[in-house]
Amino acid sequence: MHRLSAVLLSLPLLVACGGRPSMGWTSYSFERWTGSPVVWTVAGAPIWVFTGRLYRIDGDSVEQDRQASEAFVASFGGVDRYNLFGTALDDIFDAHNLYGTAPDDIWIDCALHFDGVSWRSYPDPTGPPSPCRGSSLYGSDPDRYFAVQVSSSGDYRQWDGAVWALRSLPPRPVPRAQPLAVHGSGRDDVHMVGRGSCLAHFDGKEWRLQEAPLPVDLRAVWARSSTEAYAGGSRAPLEDYSLPPDPGVLLAWDGSRWGQIASPTTEEIRHLAGDRDNLYLATDREVFERDGQGRWSKVFEMEEGRFIRHLYAAGGLLMLCDWVDLFVAESPSFREGIRLWVRR
Repeated sequence: MHRLSAVLLSLPLLVACGGRPSMGWTSYSFERWTGSPVVWTVAGAPIWVFTGRLYRIDGDSVEQDRQASEAFVASFGGVDRYNLFGTALDDIFDAHNLYGTAPDDIWIDCALHFDGVSWRSYPDPTGPPSPCRGSSLYGSDPDRYFAVQVSSSGDYRQWDGAVWALRSLPPRPVPRAQPLAVHGSGRDDVHMVGRGSCLAHFDGKEWRLQEAPLPVDLRAVWARSSTEAYAGGSRAPLEDYSLPPDPGVLLAWDGSRWGQIASPTTEEIRHLAGDRDNLYLATDREVFERDGQGRWSKVFEMEEGRFIRHLYAAGGLLMLCDWVDLFVAESPSFREGIRLWVRR
């Protein structure tokens, strides 16, 4: 593994949060290789960052996992996912997927799997070598993962512990309905959401379509339990989909139906994440936190001209990425005043 140099600055990173940040942030910069960074971790494990090359952040150490990076190149030639997707879909898909259920069960793009010792590649069995591409990845345990496909057909992939199988949701009443995001709280509680008011729930045996409380295009979903989940996006345009999205929409699931709830922003909701106590919501440039008492506060604002590409929360950490940088903060309930790291 290759040790990356880092310079410690003594000042905290200040962001626009009503004059005083509620979190201290640590920043890491990475070369954008085949996609903008994505991140994953669990409590007590290193932070993994993938950009087409895999890095591991463990304390003050930032190292490249050369075995994973070389396996990706050997299997897929370092394919640029944006070129694979083309330009028909929004450039939010210019990113990789990284998800795991434990330190010894981590997936990259349905293509590379880590068993705690080494990485193994899984080329797409349905076509030429590619990173089995999708826009969202979720796993409940080592033998059940779901990956949303970026296609108008609404296909997705499901891992059964041995192979990735190509599957489809039930036919949707809106022709343009297209799943874009997947998340759940367990193997029998998985939500898939997307464009054209696409809402579907998996109970461990089958998918069932669900009714949206209003026409919506959904980009994000996050589930805390079988009776608490959230989906975010924007109001769906009535006719002309080339127009900018209408104001942002936040939906909540209570175990039986979806309903609209108040959002802290009028902007389109791009990302959702959460932990035991807090819910995090991100637009293109801002991140909001809702605490256990239901109070919203802005905890991050990206500078002009930069956009949030990925949001993840785990183990008391909140992490977000733009094109090249990873920002990490510990929840205020754990520790404040984290100092800023910048890779030179």
